Amino acid sequence: MQLTVAPDYLPPHFGAWYLISGLVGQETGRPVRLHMPGDTRELEDTLARQQEGIAYVNSFSASRLIREQGWILLLKPAAGSDETVIICRADTPYRSLRDVQPHCSIVCADEDVHLIGMRLLEGFGLNEDNTLFYREESEEAILSSVFHGKACIGFLMAEMFDGLSEFGKQQFRVIMRSAIEDICYLLLLHPDSRDSADSVKQAFLNLGHTPAGQAVLSEFRRPEGFSEAQHEEMETMLDLLTTLEN
Repeated sequence: MQLTVAPDYLPPHFGAWYLISGLVGQETGRPVRLHMPGDTRELEDTLARQQEGIAYVNSFSASRLIREQGWILLLKPAAGSDETVIICRADTPYRSLRDVQPHCSIVCADEDVHLIGMRLLEGFGLNEDNTLFYREESEEAILSSVFHGKACIGFLMAEMFDGLSEFGKQQFRVIMRSAIEDICYLLLLHPDSRDSADSVKQAFLNLGHTPAGQAVLSEFRRPEGFSEAQHEEMETMLDLLTTLEN
């Protein structure tokens, strides 16, 4: 069974995902093949070819997979949401979005982060018509683009930025942080693996009930583990994403 993980994870999560896949494989009695694409383009190619198994993806990718390909919603992180930060270099004159001028260059990697970031800009007279936007393929590339002056500001997952070393964070300044709370990563099951839904769901839920699972979840920075995602929550998230897109 394949487990595909979106490439937005922090460096400490890399090893944690291998441990999680091993524990889930033991619990379900089926070997789990972990696939961690290096960037968003590889993720899209992987999901397009994937014919069974599981995916842990951001809300924008999840909504597309559910609506267009019939993937099944299984679980969400029990705590936390996917917030966005807007960053600049620490030595720039920007102290808030009020200081950012039209025709500035913006860099981003993920579509959901882009949608949230652009909505944050709207309140300061900035939009897609008076800014220059380009896309990178990874969170690390965003940091590099902003640091080397290729972009004035960057949109980044807050968890990714917060997970940087103190030295790393000192190279940048956060000039805006979202507080939406309704958007989070989701664990999905391929429709051709629907017969495994109960066993896969229980395997992830059980991670929080064993010493080995609890240790991995702490390394994963999700000590609360996973919880069931209610249909109403998913509808709220999909409606919010539709609103952001429009």
